[in-house]
Amino acid sequence: MLVSRQREQEILRNSLKEEQSSFIAIYGRRRVGKTFLVRETFGDAIFFSHTGIADGTLKLQLKAFYDSAVTAGCDAPKVPKDWIEAFSILKQSVMKSRRRKKVIFLDELSWMDTPRSHFLTALEFFWNGWASGRKDIVLIVCASATSWIMDNIVHNKGGLHNRLNDQIQLNPFTLKECEELARANGLKTDRQDILQYYMALGGIPYYWKLLERGASTAQNFDRLFFTENARLRDEYEYLYASLFKKPEPYVAIVSTLAKKKSGMTRLELITAAHLTNSGVTTKNSGSWSSAVLSAAAASMANRGRMPSISSSTASHCFISALWPTNPRIRISGCIPRARRRSIRGRDWHLNGSACSTVSRSAGSSGSRGC
Repeated sequence: MLVSRQREQEILRNSLKEEQSSFIAIYGRRRVGKTFLVRETFGDAIFFSHTGIADGTLKLQLKAFYDSAVTAGCDAPKVPKDWIEAFSILKQSVMKSRRRKKVIFLDELSWMDTPRSHFLTALEFFWNGWASGRKDIVLIVCASATSWIMDNIVHNKGGLHNRLNDQIQLNPFTLKECEELARANGLKTDRQDILQYYMALGGIPYYWKLLERGASTAQNFDRLFFTENARLRDEYEYLYASLFKKPEPYVAIVSTLAKKKSGMTRLELITAAHLTNSGVTTKNSGSWSSAVLSAAAASMANRGRMPSISSSTASHCFISALWPTNPRIRISGCIPRARRRSIRGRDWHLNGSACSTVSRSAGSSGSRGC
């Protein structure tokens, strides 16, 4: 069941009414619901769907694409030798179809772009040289790697420059939307519980769907974070690894921001996180700010004129309430058993810094109604 996302669904549905082909990019952090949005909106209307393979070689990516083509009913005599040939299989299938609109959904696009694969060149050739001239195609590309899709699709400076008909930045739910999701999922909780969940999980729909009906907040937190095979035990590591190819500097930035309630200026952040005055703090600031900083704060902070504030509630909570008290910034590792025991069960609580993050996040999202 899809909760909220009315505006995003309207954009996608309107593409079916256009008299020309549409090219739409969807991006947002891991687990925010990008794939679910597309599948729930279009359902059986999806003509072709393919998802890239994480850390897959070019050979493996092409074999997976071939398998998706066969599953979709495409006439694919053999595994393509390159991406130009792969998209040619798709073109032949589109031309044989009698559907009014062919929705082509390419998920986790960044994973397909392996080294020396020339994937973007082939995608450019497919769209510019063929699909854009037709009237029956809706091409939807999606990726969790925000930095990749911003640099290579949204802000592409080559053949795909300014080719998008629309783009959707899928943001986490507001506090009010999380309450709606909790009710839709059958969670019998009061607003105090919802606030506790929001402080720990943020507005990520996937995390909320893991909450067990009938369990207390302490029981749910214990099951999700601290048991032997806890579902979210390693989520912090996977989150930033999925967003960025080299996540360590970004983890350092977010971890440093979480230590100060009032935020930090760009210069203070560079000094405290032991970063250089370039690289991720300048060149890529536009691509990563949407993932971990509020947009307004990020743009101002880049000029050193106001404190930058981490708006990733789940990350902030994980670092301040769950992460081990270790001054060394790291991307992986477990909470020491002694530390884990001290915040289990009835002793579970979220500290003041996590609460203040919620206040800023909820307030900026216009969710005072909750």
